[in-house]
This record gives sequence, C-alpha cells and structure tokens, in this order.
Amino acid sequence: NRRKQYLYALFLYGSAWAVLRKKKLTGTEKKRLALLSIAAPLFDDLYDACHLYPDLIESLVMDPVGTETDPDDSLLWCFRNVLICLYKTLNPPQETFRQIIMQLMRAQEKSRNLLWPASDADIISVTEEKGGLAAVLIRSILDDPLTLEEQRVAFSLGFLAQLMDDLFDLTSDQVDGRATSACLFRNADEARRFFLEKEKEWHALCQELPFAAERKQHFVQYIHLLLSPVFVCLDRYENFTNKTGINLFDRTFQNPVLICDMEKWSSRFRLLVLASRNSRFIHDYASEVH
Repeated sequence: NRRKQYLYALFLYGSAWAVLRKKKLTGTEKKRLALLSIAAPLFDDLYDACHLYPDLIESLVMDPVGTETDPDDSLLWCFRNVLICLYKTLNPPQETFRQIIMQLMRAQEKSRNLLWPASDADIISVTEEKGGLAAVLIRSILDDPLTLEEQRVAFSLGFLAQLMDDLFDLTSDQVDGRATSACLFRNADEARRFFLEKEKEWHALCQELPFAAERKQHFVQYIHLLLSPVFVCLDRYENFTNKTGINLFDRTFQNPVLICDMEKWSSRFRLLVLASRNSRFIHDYASEVH
C-alpha cells in the first residue's frame, strides 16, 4: 500500500507538469517516476536507520555502480539496484538529480535532529527546505529543463506536501519527540486555515508561469487532488476530538493512533468531494484577486 501511494502521488505530480506543458509523459519519464516511487520509500527506510550506514547512503547516491553492498542486506541491495536502473534513464539530467538529492539528504538530517521544543521559524525553515527540495527533485527528472519560475512553484508546493505529511504523522512524531510543521497548530481548524492560506499563496505563484491560463488551471486542478488528502485527515482529527474530547494536537497526548486511513473507500470518496470543493474555493479566490 505504501509503494502504491508513492506511485500514485508521483504519477499525479508528473502528469500535472505534463498537462502544464501540453505534453504526455514519455515512456522514459514514466519509467523514471516508477523507479523513483520504489527508491523513495527505500531511501526513507535507509535514512531512518542511517546510523547503521554512516557514509554508505551518500556513496550509493553518488555512484551506485561503484559502491558495493552486502547482498544479504536486502534493503541496501534493492536500493542500489533501483538507483542503477534509474540513473541509466537520467542521462543528461543525472548530475542535477545527484546534486538535489544530496541537498535533500542534508535537509533530512536537519529535520531528524529538530526536536521539540523548537521555534516556529526553525520548524518552517526545515519544512520548506525538506519539502521544497523533494518536489524540485521529482520535477527535475522530467525531460524539459526546469525553469526558475517552475522551481519556485515546485518549492512552494513541496512545503504544502511536507506539511500534509507532517499532519498525517502527527501522533507518531509527537511520541518520538520530533518538532514538525504539525507543531505549529493548536487544533485541526488552525491547521486547515493555515494550509488554505499557503495554498492560495502557491496558486498566486502559479499565475506567474509563462503558460496559457487554461493549462495553468488544469495544472492547479491536478495539484488540488494531490493535496486534498490533508483535508480528509483534518476532518477525521476534528471528528475524533468531537467524539472523545481528546485534542490530538495536544503534545501531552502520547499515543500513536491511525485516525485517517486513505485506503478506505469512505476516505477516498471524501477526498474527491474535498478536492472539488477546494478547487472551487481557490478558483473563487483567484477571481477576486483578478
């Protein structure tokens, strides 16, 4: 299920950029996205256990062919071979990919070392860097060169995507003592309002892209669908609080619980409803601005 979620998200994100450029994803681009959807969760798992592999992850990223791994370590072996396959498809943007992923690793390290209590400024900075670089990394594997305007849009979108991930991981991160962007809020309503404001800022940034208005609108609609699970999540948190009286955003709550399961059809249906509603909300906002 986890790999399927990565696959769906990456293909939806890649398709959004393809719609913007009025092109279909090529066979090579689809292959890259599929391989990255396998590599990404492996990278996360390896990074969580990176104290076992001090310099190995970095060596694998820089030169997977020249870096030997223990064949009995299935996680490392699989990560190495997926990277080799991915890098074969990445010529010429291979070097750009390496540079961004190395920056992302540094951001991951900052994120992992950021423990509660932490300042809002530090939390936002780490969230922007980690999420932004991840979004830019995915965009960089598509064939068309990444423009400065697209980089800004991707970086801003990455912050929203990372915020969504942090909200889904709210209770488990609290137990681990981590300071994530979910710590910025006292309740689900605050988180929802903040997310919508940031999404409006991102939408305004999209209008600066040098593409036809219709294409930008379709691009935004794809991204709304990608981001809408956060509203399903916050609805579930709110319902849980109303039923139990327990505010999950209270850091004294130290019980990792799964409140929102996106594998359930009820959650998926709610996702489509909220994606449509959110798309209209942002569209109405854009109409007011212009």
